[in-house]
Amino acid sequence: MNDKKSKAYDFQIVRHVGTPSKGQLPDGTWVYAQEKFWVEQLRGFIYCMRYDDHFLYEIPDEVKSLYPGAIYRCSCGSAAIYVGIDGYVWGASPQGLMWVCQHFTDYGKHATGGARWI
Repeated sequence: MNDKKSKAYDFQIVRHVGTPSKGQLPDGTWVYAQEKFWVEQLRGFIYCMRYDDHFLYEIPDEVKSLYPGAIYRCSCGSAAIYVGIDGYVWGASPQGLMWVCQHFTDYGKHATGGARWI
């Protein structure tokens, strides 16, 4: 199918979100919302953005080969990236960085096709 709805669901990696803090990958592995990720290059933790309907997680070591690409992901299926904004200095990290959903940052909505809540 080539309609817009099928593309959004094809991109989604976590198929069953039980609560806003856990989800199940297609192979059955459970992943959990993370508050922060360690960044070796910066030698410190960077906090994750909190979303109402999705969460950021790390793909577990034992299944990384099944999911090529970014190991830090959003439950919508997009990669998680860290970005720098001066406003994050007080709430996220001393470096002014925060992990966010790349798709949400680029398009204002998650890859599941939902409209941005304002």
